[in-house]
Amino acid sequence: LGGALWTRGSLRQFPPRQRHRIGRTVRAIGPAVAWVTGLPRAIVRLRWSAIPLAIGVAAWVVFARFFIERVVRGPVITWQDTVSYVHVARNPILSVSFLGGLRAPVAPLLWKLTGTKMCFAVTQTVIGIVAWTVLAVTVAWFVRSPWRSLLAGVAVLAFASSWQVAMWDWSVLSESISVSAVALMFASVLWLARRVTRPRAAGFLVACLVYAAARDQGIWVVAAFAVVAFGVAVARLIRRQSAVATQTALIGVALLAIAAVTEVGAASAHRNIINVENVFDVRGFPF
Repeated sequence: LGGALWTRGSLRQFPPRQRHRIGRTVRAIGPAVAWVTGLPRAIVRLRWSAIPLAIGVAAWVVFARFFIERVVRGPVITWQDTVSYVHVARNPILSVSFLGGLRAPVAPLLWKLTGTKMCFAVTQTVIGIVAWTVLAVTVAWFVRSPWRSLLAGVAVLAFASSWQVAMWDWSVLSESISVSAVALMFASVLWLARRVTRPRAAGFLVACLVYAAARDQGIWVVAAFAVVAFGVAVARLIRRQSAVATQTALIGVALLAIAAVTEVGAASAHRNIINVENVFDVRGFPF
C-alpha cells in the first residue's frame, strides 16, 4: 500500500516529516491487514481439517467403547493354557521357574499384577486400545490430506476391531498382548524409517521385548528384525551415511540380545519342544 501511494505521488504532497509518519503507520498496520485478508482462507482450511479430526475422534470413541463394554459385560473365557499361566505366576518374578517356566513370562506377569480374570482381560484390553491407537495415529500422521488421513486411521481401527484380532481380548491368554506388541512394533518401525532417534529406538526395542517374551514364536521374528537391521546398516554404510549405519547396527545388536535372552528361557524349559508337540496333538492330529 505504501509503495503504491509513493509510486502514484500521493505522499509527495506532504512535508517530509509527515510523510515519514504516514509511512511508519502503513508499515505498522501492514501485517495486520495481511492477516485479516488471509483470515477467511485460514478459517476455511481449519474448518475442513477440523471435520475429519472430529470424525476420527468420534470413531476412536466408538472403537474404545466397543472393546471396554464387550470385556466388562463378559464372560471372560479361560482355556487350558490359562491354568499353566496361573501356575507360573505363583513363582517369584526373578526366579528360574518364572523366567524360564512352562510359559513365556509376560502373561504370567500380567496375571500376577491383576490377580483376577476380569482385571486381566480389562488390562490387556486397555493395552490393546492404546497400542492400536498409537498405530492409527501414526499411519494417519504420515498421510498429508486430512480426509485421506482420516480414512487411513479409521482403516487401522477397523482392522483392530475385526473378529480375528478382537476375540483374544476377552480370553486369559497371551495372544492379545502379543498382538498389541505387534501394533506398537509397526508404529515404531514407521517412525524409525523416517528418522532414527533414541526414544523411537527405545520404543521399538521395548515392543520387541514384550513380543518375544509373550510368545516363543516372537523370538524368531525379533531375530529376523535384527537381520534386516544389519542389512539396512550395510546399505547406509555403502551410501556413506555412517551415523545412521551405526545407529541401525546398534539396534540390530540390541534385537539379537533380546532374541538370545528370551531363547535361553525358552530352551531351558524345553518350551520349543513341548509347545510344538502340543500344537500337533491338539490342533493337528485330532483333525
